[in-house]
Amino acid sequence: MSRYTPFYAKVESLLRSGILGEIVTANFTEGVQPWHQAHSFVRGHWSVEAQSSPMILAKSCHDMDLLAWLINRPCVAVSSHGALSQFTAAHAPAGAPARCTDGCPAASQCPYDAHRYAQPEGRRWLGMVFDRAKEATDEEIFAWLRTSPWGRCAFRCDNDVVDHQVLALKFTDDVTATFTMTAFEEGRHLEVFGTKGVLRGGAFVKQHLGCDLVFTPHGWKQPAEKISVETPTGGYAGHGGGDAGLMATLHAELTGADASAMRTSLDVSIQSHRMAFAAETARKEGRTVVLETTAG
Repeated sequence: MSRYTPFYAKVESLLRSGILGEIVTANFTEGVQPWHQAHSFVRGHWSVEAQSSPMILAKSCHDMDLLAWLINRPCVAVSSHGALSQFTAAHAPAGAPARCTDGCPAASQCPYDAHRYAQPEGRRWLGMVFDRAKEATDEEIFAWLRTSPWGRCAFRCDNDVVDHQVLALKFTDDVTATFTMTAFEEGRHLEVFGTKGVLRGGAFVKQHLGCDLVFTPHGWKQPAEKISVETPTGGYAGHGGGDAGLMATLHAELTGADASAMRTSLDVSIQSHRMAFAAETARKEGRTVVLETTAG
């Protein structure tokens, strides 16, 4: 759905305009955010690969789709490295019990203490797994956590999906890209390097430059161009406006004269999933996985 956000729609428009010239390589990063990692991929539903999916597929299938869409070429090879490094028993605080609710001596300093679910921001996450998160008292939440997977120590769970992973991808025409997924950053970032200039954007650019994208043309003393993108707020802000954009596009294309000309399709979605599965195979087997370009 990320391709339906105003931000990525603007990125795609700029790339197709030719302002960057020919795309040569790209760097994408997804910062999952530490608490999100602990909630969803350590304590949560996607923590054990055999019961869910590889981390890259569960969290970064959007990014695989964006890379394939924006680079606009088939991916032909993937290599990858990554590991579960932080959320393991070896990093548990001294004396930490199996559950935060059993009384942990490090609770006040631990960023993953489950009692934080009773705080305002914590209740937002808790609402995804506990129906009464908004109206429940702190005591009710703590009682629920005593038997819930989300009450477990984040360093003493049965999780096995990675908390950081890097991919090196090769597309046709020798275009290359890297992708980094890490639990220890927040937000998405991108760099696209072309023969005429460089496009940078995402959370880091927004935080430090106050705009969404920066285009820097090649050449001496060429000024950079700051680009801002209007994003929906309120009830239509989900996934950076992607939720609303997806539904609006789906309605328009299904009710249009030629529904077969939809912007996306099952074939397109399969390509991003093949990239994700190839990355996990490459990581586990320590090799480069070659993809057939005739599929997807």
